[in-house]
Order: sequence, then structure tokens, then C-alpha cells
Amino acid sequence: MVVSPKTGNSVEPRLFVLCFQAPSLCLALGVLLCVDAVGVGAGERIPPDASPAMHLAGDGSRDASRGGQPRWIDPKREHLDTARRLTAAALATTGEARVKLALGAADAAHRSLSFGPANAYAWLTLAWAEFAAGNDAAAKAALAASWEWAPHSGNLSFMRLLLALKWWPEADPGERGRIVEEARMARVVHRAAFIDEMQRNPRLWTVWRLIYEVDYPKELRR
Repeated sequence: MVVSPKTGNSVEPRLFVLCFQAPSLCLALGVLLCVDAVGVGAGERIPPDASPAMHLAGDGSRDASRGGQPRWIDPKREHLDTARRLTAAALATTGEARVKLALGAADAAHRSLSFGPANAYAWLTLAWAEFAAGNDAAAKAALAASWEWAPHSGNLSFMRLLLALKWWPEADPGERGRIVEEARMARVVHRAAFIDEMQRNPRLWTVWRLIYEVDYPKELRR
């Protein structure tokens, strides 16, 4: 099992449009499901109407060869794909089924990380899985690991921000500073999704106010 690096309650983020009436987490998990373990292009943007189903439909990791046999399978990738799917399924349900799926997702994420811990995408998937299972401490540790391996990832910024906001009220000054910086990056890289989420998430609005109060005076002085 991979040991995470050192780690840095509020209302749970809304889940899936149909189940929990929240496009924000739906699109976050959609991107989490679609990104490759290596990452997506630097110009990638999260569309406001993204959904897990959309991205899963385009996943070519299980394409068959001409003879109908599977291509060479990368175990690290396969375990991560499994973790993403189980996490999405866990977040779409409740009760014992949610916990069972989430624990399965966490196990798959750990298996992926056993091939190499330097994978911020896998750590973030593990963070969401632990969150879905109700293991806040483990979720925070995995999120911290994702930050450690890729501290300035525009592709991951919005997904990490949504999860980190769950613990905003209890975060210490250092943790809040990191969340603010992640929000600043997410606003630039995923502007449409960020603005859409800000309209309904009071915590994100609070973070944005902090950014605005610092950045706006700087703009006036230029």
C-alpha cells in the first residue's frame, strides 16, 4: 500500500445533477474520469455541462485490436480507470452501497499508485474515493499528496478546489492560503465552470471575495 505524504465539517458538496442537483461536482467528476494518468493538454478546459457519461463514452483504454483481443494493458492505467468509475458510482448513491463502492475505488487507486506514487491524478481520485467513503482524514491526506506531486496543476485545480472547500471552515491559515491560490488558478484555467459554481456555492464566493480584495487594488495601481 502506498503511504501518503504529510497532510496539510461542512456541508458535503452537491453530487450529480439528477441525484443531488449539482452540476459542479458532476462536471468535476466528469473531468476526473476523463483525464489520463499522464494528464491532458495545457489548453484543456472544463465545459460547464460536462458529465461523467460523456467522458466515459470516449475512453479508449479498452479498445480491441483487429483480432478482437485487448491491446496491451497498462495495469497502472487500468486500476486508475477502475477507481474513477467506482468513485463516480459511489458519489451517485448513498448508504452502504456508497461506502462499498468508495472502498473499492480507494483500493483500486492504491493499486494504481503502487506502480509509482508520482501521479497527482491518482492521488486526487483516491481523495474523492475516501471522501465518498466518509474518511475525511484519508481524503485530506490524499489531497495533500496530489498537491505535493503537482503543486501547480491547472488541469486539477478545479477538482481539488471543490474538495478542499469542504474543509474551509476548519482550515488553518496555511491551508486557506493554498485553497485561495488553487481558486485563483481554477478561475483562470476553468473560468466558465468557476463562475457557474460561484453562483451557488457560498464558500467559493467567500474565497473569491478574498482574491478580489487582494487583486483588485493591484489592478488599480497599474
